[in-house]
Amino acid sequence: MRLKHFLADRLGYIVLFFLNTLLVALVVQLDLARQGASLLLGNVAYLAVLSACGLAAFLAYDYARNRTYYRELEAASRGDDGGLERALLVRSRGTTEQRLVRDALERAYRSYADALSLSKRAQERQLHQLQQWAHQMKTPIAVLDLIAQSEGELGGERPEAMASVREEAERLNGYVSMMLEAARLERFETDVRVRRVDAASIARGAINEFRSAWIRYGVFPRLAAEEAPYWVETDEKWATFVCKQLLGNALKYSAAAGATRVEVRLARTPEGVRLEVADEGIGIPPEDAPRVFEPFFTGANGRLVAESTGMGLYVAKEACDRLGHRLSISSRPGAGTTATVLFADTGALFREPLGR
Repeated sequence: MRLKHFLADRLGYIVLFFLNTLLVALVVQLDLARQGASLLLGNVAYLAVLSACGLAAFLAYDYARNRTYYRELEAASRGDDGGLERALLVRSRGTTEQRLVRDALERAYRSYADALSLSKRAQERQLHQLQQWAHQMKTPIAVLDLIAQSEGELGGERPEAMASVREEAERLNGYVSMMLEAARLERFETDVRVRRVDAASIARGAINEFRSAWIRYGVFPRLAAEEAPYWVETDEKWATFVCKQLLGNALKYSAAAGATRVEVRLARTPEGVRLEVADEGIGIPPEDAPRVFEPFFTGANGRLVAESTGMGLYVAKEACDRLGHRLSISSRPGAGTTATVLFADTGALFREPLGR
């Protein structure tokens, strides 16, 4: 707090002090007037000057005494990073008021810190239970898929039913994987390893993950990566998830439009390696395009494709942003969609030593 603000806050006291001084002078003048005498103007001026000097000395002392307290309050009230700990910056206890303020801030800090700790522990328990449930779900899903595959290969009595079971198992596996990835976002910093990997290998592996779905829907992928390897610095697991999400969307919306081709293109640019997933599907309506990265937003296409959850692109965008990559989507209704990931060398926050 500056001196002018200090004086402005005490303006009422200052005015009252001088009014009281004037009142004293008037009372003395009235008493002297009864005796036929009068106060000299010089004496009145001298009294006013002495009172002003005394007041100024007291205000200067009071400001100097509380200056540290004011600085601590200013530091605690700033919007800088620090969270609840800013309340602990107020340490002065010179006056009763300061002690009460400090005690109130400390009680508020302890109360909010305890509530925050309880909330974090509850969230961690819930996240742990969710991850455990998702991992446990993967085992029966894999068993269902294996049984259906075995029945199909052995020429069971109902091959179409077994194919349907496999399709539903794949869909369930996709939902569970999506849930796991969304949960991992909450602790992203502890679950990321940035290394030098080949983007072409990531794309190729993601394409192979959908090999049965490509055949089932009659959609055929093409990887255009003539100058492989395309070295990028990223987390391989997260980059694979992003690529699978883009491919899954391309497959889903290509099948809805009866399109038969999805192309994955890799290219080197001055900004970094660019990966594109282009389809000839139903496209995205212009009014939905600005919101495709919002959580749970499915838009008009979500009504055409029932399995849309609105979480895939949100998680993919969050992962790219935290890794320093840029994910963008361009589309025309009825003409297809192109999703682009730019693996820019921006010095990712979580990079590990690369041994180079």
